[in-house]
Amino acid sequence: PTTQPTTQPTTQPTTQPTTQPATRDSRLALLILWSVGFVLLHIVTSVQIWDRYLLPLAPLLALLTGWVLMHLADGVSPRRRWIRQLLAIGAFFLLLAPGLTAAEGQLPVGGDHGDYAGLTESIAWLRANAPADAVVYQRDVGWQLRFAFFAGSSAQPDKADFDLRWFPNAIYLAGNVAKSAERRMFLIEPVWAGVDSAAERLAQRGVGWQVRLRAGNFTLYELTRPPATPCDWCLCVDRSTLGSMAGRPLFAGLRP
Repeated sequence: PTTQPTTQPTTQPTTQPTTQPATRDSRLALLILWSVGFVLLHIVTSVQIWDRYLLPLAPLLALLTGWVLMHLADGVSPRRRWIRQLLAIGAFFLLLAPGLTAAEGQLPVGGDHGDYAGLTESIAWLRANAPADAVVYQRDVGWQLRFAFFAGSSAQPDKADFDLRWFPNAIYLAGNVAKSAERRMFLIEPVWAGVDSAAERLAQRGVGWQVRLRAGNFTLYELTRPPATPCDWCLCVDRSTLGSMAGRPLFAGLRP
């Protein structure tokens, strides 16, 4: 009798499921696309590129950095694992110094790289020398001044009730100053956003300006007007009597 050769069942090697390259590439493309779109949104709109507005990019940049480092580490042979450890230790010490500096609020990131140096001194001068009802003209530091002169409370005893006014150009500034009541008026001007033809326009309306403080990139001016000339046809009325004159004709009681 013939015997049939017996064959042992062969076992196929099992492979662990791995992430498909296409899936990894799509995830990477989504991260890059979202980051680029976030930056383009700030460029085409009026949103200021301040560091606090760029915070949503931090986790994405961390993921992208980790992905790059992971692929660099995969290219190192297992016999040279010490290279991975050396890279990790080097990256830690490389980021340690700027991390500690940023934790103390001394790292200039975002939109402020020293451009606002001197604004704090200008605000302090106004608090110390300007009357509480002074008019402060500004064109580029509105929200900073509103934050500094925020509605006061018991925790802010030095709060001043300044009248903050925005102006678009020198013509508007000169006209508004000339028409304002008798109050002390100031102008805060940064060197990187000077008011064109300000001296000429103010002089045309009889308004003078005097430097009160130069600090950093800011100059604080006080705007002055010449005293009004007396006239023989003007009607001068005491302000305390205006309430009692309400509802009465303007020339009631006047005699020729």
